[in-house]
Amino acid sequence: MPLKDDILCYHVPKCAGTSITRAMNLHDLDDISPESCLYGDCSKYAGSSQHAPASWIRKEKVQFSKSFVLLRHPVRRMVSEYYWKYQTWRNIGLEKEMSPSDVFLELCRKYSNSHTPAHDRHFMSQKVFLEGMDANTRILCHETLSADWEKMYQNWNLKKLGWSRKLVRINKSISRGIRKISHKHKMEIAEIYADDFEFLKKFGIIAS
Repeated sequence: MPLKDDILCYHVPKCAGTSITRAMNLHDLDDISPESCLYGDCSKYAGSSQHAPASWIRKEKVQFSKSFVLLRHPVRRMVSEYYWKYQTWRNIGLEKEMSPSDVFLELCRKYSNSHTPAHDRHFMSQKVFLEGMDANTRILCHETLSADWEKMYQNWNLKKLGWSRKLVRINKSISRGIRKISHKHKMEIAEIYADDFEFLKKFGIIAS
């Protein structure tokens, strides 16, 4: 839950969180210390985490004056998750005699539409993750992130707060040398996360 200068970022998993927190001058998400989950001004909220859902933020009455969130094409988001933790799916598959992609799809089906412990939130749909989000939240789109970030940087005068104008895109989901996820499985992901397509359309994001 990146929170700094009274500005909250709803950090949906696999939506450029590392790039955004670096631009906010907060901890790198690779930091595995306990403090890595307590960004900036949110350290006073016990139980906070990198990926605190909107419902938790509302329940805990987290204080902020502005908020933003980055939304991403549902299939691209989950394919990124697949490549990011591929070795995990592969190891589970070896134990269960399943392919890495079948293991991954099983987890998508299990956790996409439910509120789960922190380690399973990567599978939550964007719609479920953001239930209860503040109505005035500014929407950024992954596919137009640089332009959207520039507009927010200017509109909110983030230079004055010491935020970085340049958003460095960091890709942690490397697919080279990894067993690719098939078109068929991508279509299954699209079906599992069908509600996200409608959810994004509400914000003028057409994900096809």
